[in-house]
Amino acid sequence: MIRPLDLQTLYMNLEKIGKEQAVSKEAVAQAQANQVQRLQKEHDQGQHAVGRTNPTVGAEGDTSVKVKADSQNPGSGEQAKPRSGAPASQEEPEKEKKDSTWKDPELGKHVDLSG
Repeated sequence: MIRPLDLQTLYMNLEKIGKEQAVSKEAVAQAQANQVQRLQKEHDQGQHAVGRTNPTVGAEGDTSVKVKADSQNPGSGEQAKPRSGAPASQEEPEKEKKDSTWKDPELGKHVDLSG
């Protein structure tokens, strides 16, 4: 049996219970929003950050050019001079083949100002 006094107490506490449930629902939604915001911030920082590479491990297909100790690049097309006692006469014909352009020793020495 329900008495009027019990109903009155129930209706008085109904406002408090409704506020508590609304706050708990908002807290769940606010926690989800905070988590989404934090994940978005981490993603943005990851996109704009400069990553470090391991200098000892080269990537596959690494096309970077490293300068050797004798200051020649490995991809420059020139081969390193042999350090052994190889005769210099073998290197001279190779240079002549590479430098097959004609050069005029008087080129650029005379300027025509009458012009």
